[in-house]
Amino acid sequence: MKINVFVPVYHREETVRVAVPVMLETMKSDGYEVKAILVDNRSDKSMRSWLVELAEQRDDVELILLSSNYGKADAINRASRSFNDFDYFINCDSDIAPQKHGWPGILAQCFEASDRAGMVSTDYVQGNSPMPKQPEEELLEVDSGKWKFLYGGQVAGGCFLTSRSVWEDVGYRASGVYGGVDGVFRQSVAESLRRKCGYVEGLFVEHMDDRKENEDYHAWKMKVQSVIREKGPLARADILGNQKGFF
Repeated sequence: MKINVFVPVYHREETVRVAVPVMLETMKSDGYEVKAILVDNRSDKSMRSWLVELAEQRDDVELILLSSNYGKADAINRASRSFNDFDYFINCDSDIAPQKHGWPGILAQCFEASDRAGMVSTDYVQGNSPMPKQPEEELLEVDSGKWKFLYGGQVAGGCFLTSRSVWEDVGYRASGVYGGVDGVFRQSVAESLRRKCGYVEGLFVEHMDDRKENEDYHAWKMKVQSVIREKGPLARADILGNQKGFF
Protein backbone atom coordinates (compact mmCIF):
# COMPACT_ATOMS: atom_id res chain seq x y z
CA MET A 1 0.00 0.00 0.00
CA LYS A 2 1.33 3.44 -0.96
CA ILE A 3 1.01 6.62 1.08
CA ASN A 4 1.93 9.98 -0.43
CA VAL A 5 2.53 12.77 2.06
CA PHE A 6 1.95 16.16 0.42
CA VAL A 7 3.73 19.04 2.15
CA PRO A 8 2.86 22.63 1.14
CA VAL A 9 5.78 25.01 1.69
CA TYR A 10 5.68 28.80 1.75
CA HIS A 11 8.49 30.88 3.34
CA ARG A 12 9.17 30.66 7.14
CA GLU A 13 12.47 28.95 6.39
CA GLU A 14 13.67 28.56 9.98
CA THR A 15 10.44 26.78 10.94
CA VAL A 16 10.40 24.57 7.84
CA ARG A 17 14.04 23.56 8.33
CA VAL A 18 13.13 22.22 11.78
CA ALA A 19 9.71 20.64 11.12
CA VAL A 20 10.17 18.98 7.72
CA PRO A 21 13.25 16.88 8.65
CA VAL A 22 11.36 15.59 11.71
CA MET A 23 8.42 14.68 9.49
CA LEU A 24 10.70 12.84 7.06
CA GLU A 25 12.58 10.94 9.75
CA THR A 26 9.37 9.69 11.39
CA MET A 27 7.29 8.80 8.33
CA LYS A 28 8.69 5.33 7.53
CA SER A 29 5.88 2.85 8.28
CA ASP A 30 5.95 -0.95 8.34
CA GLY A 31 3.77 -2.43 5.62
CA TYR A 32 3.49 0.81 3.65
CA GLU A 33 5.53 2.56 0.98
CA VAL A 34 5.68 6.19 2.08
CA LYS A 35 6.81 9.07 -0.11
CA ALA A 36 6.88 12.81 0.65
CA ILE A 37 6.07 15.37 -2.04
CA LEU A 38 7.24 18.85 -1.08
CA VAL A 39 5.35 21.58 -2.96
CA ASP A 40 6.89 25.04 -2.80
CA ASN A 41 4.62 28.03 -3.47
CA ARG A 42 7.35 30.33 -4.77
CA SER A 43 9.44 30.87 -1.65
CA ASP A 44 12.73 32.76 -1.80
CA LYS A 45 16.01 31.48 -3.24
CA SER A 46 17.44 30.35 0.08
CA MET A 47 14.43 28.18 0.87
CA ARG A 48 14.35 26.68 -2.60
CA SER A 49 18.05 25.86 -2.54
CA TRP A 50 17.58 24.01 0.75
CA LEU A 51 14.57 22.09 -0.61
CA VAL A 52 16.49 21.05 -3.73
CA GLU A 53 19.41 19.81 -1.62
CA LEU A 54 17.04 17.91 0.67
CA ALA A 55 15.26 16.19 -2.23
CA GLU A 56 18.57 15.22 -3.82
CA GLN A 57 19.68 13.53 -0.60
CA ARG A 58 16.62 11.29 -0.19
CA ASP A 59 15.02 8.67 -2.39
CA ASP A 60 11.68 9.06 -0.59
CA VAL A 61 11.26 12.77 -1.38
CA GLU A 62 9.94 14.44 -4.53
CA LEU A 63 9.98 18.20 -5.06
CA ILE A 64 7.73 20.54 -7.03
CA LEU A 65 8.87 24.17 -7.40
CA LEU A 66 5.92 26.25 -8.57
CA SER A 67 6.48 29.38 -10.64
CA SER A 68 3.86 31.37 -8.70
CA ASN A 69 2.12 31.31 -5.34
CA TYR A 70 -0.96 29.35 -6.35
CA GLY A 71 -2.09 28.87 -2.76
CA LYS A 72 -2.21 25.70 -0.70
CA ALA A 73 -5.37 24.32 -2.32
CA ASP A 74 -4.29 24.69 -5.93
CA ALA A 75 -0.72 23.65 -5.16
CA ILE A 76 -1.70 20.39 -3.48
CA ASN A 77 -4.35 19.62 -6.09
CA ARG A 78 -1.72 20.03 -8.81
CA ALA A 79 0.77 17.88 -6.92
CA SER A 80 -1.73 15.09 -6.26
CA ARG A 81 -2.45 14.92 -9.99
CA SER A 82 1.26 14.72 -10.82
CA PHE A 83 1.99 12.10 -8.15
CA ASN A 84 -1.23 10.09 -8.18
CA ASP A 85 0.26 6.65 -7.50
CA PHE A 86 -1.10 6.42 -3.95
CA ASP A 87 -3.63 4.42 -1.99
CA TYR A 88 -3.70 7.01 0.79
CA PHE A 89 -3.30 10.79 0.67
CA ILE A 90 -1.81 12.79 3.55
CA ASN A 91 -1.60 16.54 3.89
CA CYS A 92 1.10 17.54 6.37
CA ASP A 93 1.75 21.27 6.69
CA SER A 94 5.38 22.33 6.76
CA ASP A 95 5.13 23.63 10.34
CA ILE A 96 4.05 20.22 11.69
CA ALA A 97 6.58 18.03 13.54
CA PRO A 98 5.20 14.50 14.18
CA GLN A 99 6.20 12.96 17.48
CA LYS A 100 5.80 9.22 16.76
CA HIS A 101 7.66 7.06 14.27
CA GLY A 102 5.41 5.37 11.74
CA TRP A 103 2.60 7.90 12.09
CA PRO A 104 1.44 7.62 8.42
CA GLY A 105 0.95 3.87 8.79
CA ILE A 106 -0.95 4.33 12.07
CA LEU A 107 -3.30 6.82 10.40
CA ALA A 108 -3.86 4.37 7.52
CA GLN A 109 -4.53 1.46 9.89
CA CYS A 110 -7.06 3.53 11.83
CA PHE A 111 -8.74 4.62 8.60
CA GLU A 112 -9.01 0.99 7.50
CA ALA A 113 -10.35 -0.16 10.88
CA SER A 114 -13.06 2.48 11.25
CA ASP A 115 -16.30 1.90 9.38
CA ARG A 116 -16.88 4.72 6.86
CA ALA A 117 -13.91 6.82 7.89
CA GLY A 118 -13.35 9.82 5.64
CA MET A 119 -10.69 12.00 7.27
CA VAL A 120 -8.36 10.80 10.03
CA SER A 121 -6.14 13.44 11.61
CA THR A 122 -3.31 13.36 14.13
CA ASP A 123 -3.67 14.79 17.63
CA TYR A 124 -1.93 18.02 18.65
CA VAL A 125 0.44 18.59 21.53
CA GLN A 126 -1.44 20.98 23.80
CA GLY A 127 -0.48 24.59 23.23
CA ASN A 128 -0.62 26.16 19.80
CA SER A 129 -3.51 24.24 18.22
CA PRO A 130 -5.57 22.05 20.55
CA MET A 131 -8.07 19.76 18.86
CA PRO A 132 -11.74 20.67 19.30
CA LYS A 133 -13.76 18.27 21.45
CA GLN A 134 -15.61 15.55 19.54
CA PRO A 135 -19.06 14.13 20.31
CA GLU A 136 -18.32 10.54 19.26
CA GLU A 137 -15.55 8.02 19.90
CA GLU A 138 -14.53 4.62 18.58
CA LEU A 139 -11.91 2.24 19.96
CA LEU A 140 -9.76 0.78 17.20
CA GLU A 141 -7.51 -2.26 17.58
CA VAL A 142 -4.88 -2.31 14.84
CA ASP A 143 -1.39 -3.72 14.31
CA SER A 144 0.20 -0.70 16.00
CA GLY A 145 -1.95 -1.04 19.12
CA LYS A 146 -5.22 0.30 20.50
CA TRP A 147 -6.20 3.81 19.49
CA LYS A 148 -9.22 5.95 20.20
CA PHE A 149 -10.75 7.68 17.17
CA LEU A 150 -12.68 10.80 18.18
CA TYR A 151 -15.00 12.21 15.52
CA GLY A 152 -18.17 14.07 14.64
CA GLY A 153 -17.18 17.71 15.19
CA GLN A 154 -14.85 20.32 13.75
CA VAL A 155 -11.32 19.01 13.19
CA ALA A 156 -8.15 21.12 13.23
CA GLY A 157 -6.38 20.63 9.92
CA GLY A 158 -2.68 20.47 9.26
CA CYS A 159 -1.98 16.74 9.25
CA PHE A 160 -4.61 14.27 8.07
CA LEU A 161 -5.05 11.14 5.96
CA THR A 162 -7.79 10.11 3.57
CA SER A 163 -8.19 7.42 0.95
CA ARG A 164 -7.57 7.84 -2.75
CA SER A 165 -11.28 7.45 -3.51
CA VAL A 166 -12.34 10.13 -1.01
CA TRP A 167 -9.64 12.51 -2.24
CA GLU A 168 -10.68 12.03 -5.87
CA ASP A 169 -14.32 12.69 -4.92
CA VAL A 170 -13.59 15.83 -2.91
CA GLY A 171 -10.03 17.18 -3.09
CA TYR A 172 -9.40 20.78 -2.04
CA ARG A 173 -12.29 22.93 -3.20
CA ALA A 174 -11.19 26.09 -1.38
CA SER A 175 -9.15 28.55 -3.43
CA GLY A 176 -7.68 30.50 -0.47
CA VAL A 177 -4.05 30.18 0.48
CA TYR A 178 -4.82 30.00 4.19
CA GLY A 179 -7.89 29.38 6.31
CA GLY A 180 -10.78 27.18 5.36
CA VAL A 181 -8.91 24.77 3.10
CA ASP A 182 -8.83 21.76 5.43
CA GLY A 183 -12.09 22.82 7.05
CA VAL A 184 -13.97 22.86 3.75
CA PHE A 185 -12.53 19.43 2.95
CA ARG A 186 -13.76 18.06 6.29
CA GLN A 187 -17.18 19.61 5.82
CA SER A 188 -17.52 18.19 2.31
CA VAL A 189 -16.46 14.70 3.38
CA ALA A 190 -18.75 14.68 6.42
CA GLU A 191 -21.83 16.21 4.80
CA SER A 192 -21.62 15.13 1.16
CA LEU A 193 -20.12 11.67 1.61
CA ARG A 194 -21.54 11.02 5.09
CA ARG A 195 -18.19 9.80 6.36
CA LYS A 196 -16.55 10.09 9.77
CA CYS A 197 -14.01 12.88 10.25
CA GLY A 198 -11.93 13.11 13.40
CA TYR A 199 -8.54 12.48 14.97
CA VAL A 200 -6.56 9.70 16.64
CA GLU A 201 -6.18 10.56 20.30
CA GLY A 202 -2.56 10.49 21.46
CA LEU A 203 -0.98 10.33 18.00
CA PHE A 204 0.72 13.63 18.62
CA VAL A 205 2.28 16.20 16.34
CA GLU A 206 3.69 19.56 17.34
CA HIS A 207 2.27 22.57 15.53
CA MET A 208 5.29 24.84 15.74
CA ASP A 209 4.54 28.32 17.03
CA ASP A 210 6.62 30.95 15.24
CA ARG A 211 4.27 33.91 15.65
CA LYS A 212 6.89 36.00 17.45
CA GLU A 213 9.57 35.27 14.87
CA ASN A 214 7.27 35.96 11.91
CA GLU A 215 4.90 38.67 13.17
CA ASP A 216 4.40 40.33 9.77
CA TYR A 217 3.67 37.00 8.10
CA HIS A 218 1.09 35.98 10.70
CA ALA A 219 -0.52 39.44 10.62
CA TRP A 220 -0.96 39.02 6.85
CA LYS A 221 -2.32 35.52 7.38
CA MET A 222 -4.88 36.70 9.96
CA LYS A 223 -6.00 39.49 7.62
CA VAL A 224 -6.57 36.97 4.83
CA GLN A 225 -8.49 34.70 7.19
CA SER A 226 -10.78 37.55 8.21
CA VAL A 227 -11.62 38.17 4.55
CA ILE A 228 -12.24 34.43 4.10
CA ARG A 229 -14.73 34.49 6.97
CA GLU A 230 -16.49 37.41 5.30
CA LYS A 231 -16.39 36.24 1.66
CA GLY A 232 -16.31 32.47 2.14
CA PRO A 233 -13.41 30.08 1.45
CA LEU A 234 -14.59 29.29 -2.07
CA ALA A 235 -14.19 32.89 -3.24
CA ARG A 236 -11.55 33.64 -5.88
CA ALA A 237 -7.98 34.13 -4.67
CA ASP A 238 -7.88 37.76 -5.86
CA ILE A 239 -11.00 38.56 -3.81
CA LEU A 240 -9.42 36.93 -0.74
CA GLY A 241 -6.16 38.85 -1.21
CA ASN A 242 -4.15 35.67 -1.80
CA GLN A 243 -3.18 36.10 -5.41
CA LYS A 244 0.21 37.66 -4.61
CA GLY A 245 1.00 35.93 -1.35
CA PHE A 246 2.84 37.51 1.56
CA PHE A 247 5.88 38.91 -0.25
